[in-house]
Amino acid sequence: MTAASALPDITVGYFNQSLIGFQNINGSDVFFGSSDRFVEIQCWCRDTAYFFSNAAEVKSMDYKVQALQMEAENEKLILQTQLQSAFQLYEQNLAQYNYFVTVALPNAETIINSATVAFNSGDIGYIEYLAALQTASDTQLEYLQSINQINQAVVSINFLINQE
Repeated sequence: MTAASALPDITVGYFNQSLIGFQNINGSDVFFGSSDRFVEIQCWCRDTAYFFSNAAEVKSMDYKVQALQMEAENEKLILQTQLQSAFQLYEQNLAQYNYFVTVALPNAETIINSATVAFNSGDIGYIEYLAALQTASDTQLEYLQSINQINQAVVSINFLINQE
């Protein structure tokens, strides 16, 4: 806002006209000649107090826009951080899943086969056989839980991607 715009706005108008001939004034005809002139002078003064308040309102709106932009940037950073964490969790769950597929499940299958052979041959008793089956089934359950964790991570990633 410039200093000139802070001053009051003053406008002056001047009007000068001749109407020659008879004119009806309050029901009677009156003759007006070229020496009869109709003159009007107008002066307008526009107060700047409105402009000061308007300028303050505009400045306030600018601050609100800036605050909303900063809030949006903050939310974007939060979403990006959450998305990065979700991808890291997905990678961890995928590594755990790959461990189960390559190491733990084959070992569980070996435990089941060895325990079945040992039980059938009488080398181990019923309790030992059940303990081996329990260990193998716990491994298989953990494998299924790792699949669930991967699925949950994918759902979380998709949710966060759709939030951006």
